[in-house]
Amino acid sequence: MPKTIDPILLLREYFQQNKKIEKQGNYLKFSDEIKLKIDTPTAFVQSQSNKQYSIGSLWFYLKHRKDPLAVYKKEILKERIETVVGLDKGN
Repeated sequence: MPKTIDPILLLREYFQQNKKIEKQGNYLKFSDEIKLKIDTPTAFVQSQSNKQYSIGSLWFYLKHRKDPLAVYKKEILKERIETVVGLDKGN
């Protein structure tokens, strides 16, 4: 029986342990056994719209969290991934 994966906890674990996450097409590959679609919804909700963030949006934000805002915005447009709203970044 397959076990249930919480996308946010998985993402958190990988970032805390500096494990590599690869983007492969429309998927994030965490390991040989774990791949999630980029648009997989998470329990993290946008404060202004009550829309769920996707695992791809959160991953992309964390990946670029130390980059200047202009670089983040440029990469978001290039990759066509939904941005994390400024109000939500501290959460």
